[in-house]
Amino acid sequence: METLIKSKVMKLNQYEWDPENDVIGYGAFAEVFRAKDNNGHYAALKIYREAITKGSTGGVFQSKYTLEEEYKKGELLAHTNVIRYINLDYIVHVDSMQRTVSYPVLIMEYADAGNLSDWLKSTTPPTVAEAEHIIREILDGLTYLHSQGIIHRDLKPGNILFKKDRMGNRVVKISDFGISRDTLQDSTNRPSATAGVGTIDYMAPEQLMKKTYGLDGEVSNRTDLWAAGVILYRMLTGKMPFGEENKDYENIHSEIISKEPDYSKVPAKYQSVIKACMQKHASQRPANADAVIEILDKPEKKIPPSDDREKTDFLDDNRFKKQPKPVPVPVPVKSSPIGKYIAMAAAAVLVIVLGVKFLHGNTQQVTNMLLRDSSNKEYTYTGTVKDGKPEGTGRATYTASKMIYAGDFENGKPEGKDTIFYANQSKYIGDVKNYVPEGKGVCNYYDNSKYDGDWKNGQLDGTGTYNYTNGAVYKGEWRNNKRSGKGTYNKPNGMSYDGDWSNDYWDGQGTLVKENGDKYVGDFKEGYMDGNGTYWINRNDVNKGDKYTGAFAKDQYLGMGTYWWTNGDVYVGYWKDSKRDGDGTMTYQDGGKYVGKWLNDQKSGPGVYTKDGVSYNEVWLFGQKLSSTQM
Repeated sequence: METLIKSKVMKLNQYEWDPENDVIGYGAFAEVFRAKDNNGHYAALKIYREAITKGSTGGVFQSKYTLEEEYKKGELLAHTNVIRYINLDYIVHVDSMQRTVSYPVLIMEYADAGNLSDWLKSTTPPTVAEAEHIIREILDGLTYLHSQGIIHRDLKPGNILFKKDRMGNRVVKISDFGISRDTLQDSTNRPSATAGVGTIDYMAPEQLMKKTYGLDGEVSNRTDLWAAGVILYRMLTGKMPFGEENKDYENIHSEIISKEPDYSKVPAKYQSVIKACMQKHASQRPANADAVIEILDKPEKKIPPSDDREKTDFLDDNRFKKQPKPVPVPVPVKSSPIGKYIAMAAAAVLVIVLGVKFLHGNTQQVTNMLLRDSSNKEYTYTGTVKDGKPEGTGRATYTASKMIYAGDFENGKPEGKDTIFYANQSKYIGDVKNYVPEGKGVCNYYDNSKYDGDWKNGQLDGTGTYNYTNGAVYKGEWRNNKRSGKGTYNKPNGMSYDGDWSNDYWDGQGTLVKENGDKYVGDFKEGYMDGNGTYWINRNDVNKGDKYTGAFAKDQYLGMGTYWWTNGDVYVGYWKDSKRDGDGTMTYQDGGKYVGKWLNDQKSGPGVYTKDGVSYNEVWLFGQKLSSTQM
């Protein structure tokens, strides 16, 4: 089969790229190219290496990795610190034997400011302040990914890309979900067949010996926290915590399992967070990325790990953790007719041993009565019983999990005013019906967060206040454990949102004030500024005081809008990706006025410039004036 890609320009619909000069990344299975669309905007195209060199569809790798699977994981992801997946397309090629071969091309957001790996190798690696900014954005991205059921499993500097924002600042973009694990798709909870995949320098112990070091013998969200700790260690010290002197795979493997990093090289402020992330056993690491951020905020505070089971992570701005599901208090199993007399004898012995105190009628007081549910799980009950069932005031304790119900019981169930002590150290006090919170109540969670408000069928539902571990507070309406309706959200750093919510996202009308003082009032959709609104810039830079009013799409100016500069300049026209793009009118503070075409924030095409009553026909190309003729 002939070589598919040669030294010529390649095209795919609106995209065009040079395979020799536009390569921006290499991987084990694929290569990434920078491509330009018809509007001059860039995208990143990921193509199988087999397809590039041999014209193959890449099928040799499909048991391990496919671009289709990667796109399926990434197509619905939407977060500032996660690379955006745009589309999956196919190139059809006819080889020398006239056989038709179709192979996929993954189209992604183009990160124009390089990657962390190259930055670390440069003569000016990240400063301590820059390293902290980078790791915070990485953790924000992980929080979102984990909330969406994605465990990355190959987090490393080469997969940490950067894109410049409008102010020229680097923004982290976590990329490459080729070997990530999608826990939502893998609903069977079957053991991971690829726990050992990844890059050895950043592998967690459970990726090497998952049964010994994993959470429930598996990789988990905490696997990515280990890699984040290694990345921070390298940024702060310039060295790797393991294998610095010896690059042999087996030796690095051995060091990860048996050796501790040299923390003396790490600035004191960051030692606790790296130590927390790089605990050998996953169960001893922080429960989620938010907990790591809390250690960054308060290095002196130790965040205890949760129990041995993975918890759904909290998110500040996206998805909300589910309420731990209470386990029903079991009632005694009815004995069969065959065992009637055995049961009567056993009851008699139980009365003697446990000291049952009979009350009036068929109501009695018991102490530590041992019972079993239909699943043969043991629990003990102390309190009043009626007709063999808990009734009145009592306390039920599970033997294995130590979960406790204390308070009112009715017909064998905790109903009324009760306290629930969960196995993960969370505690609920309030109304209970049919084993779960129902009505008004307060829950203090194991991670020091707290909810006070309305409940329905064990879920946050109605009006309530949630105090997050990181100090953020939400006050407003809930539906099925998610913020939905009207609500106000405030973070300690000054960020706030007040408005409509749906399915845990900002959705509808609202007011957003950012940490840097920027303010937006208008429409939101799924957590983005989307629709029509006004954005005030309050940053302490050259844009301070600027204002934009018009259309938005996913936090970008898109469509018709007006922008006012503080120097008096005004633009009225079309925008794309927060840049002037299309027909527009620019009125300058000196009285000049330009009406014409714009592309990528630059004049590009024919236009008319007028000043002091004199007009000129002008032609521009990408900001360069080609001609000017007085009218």
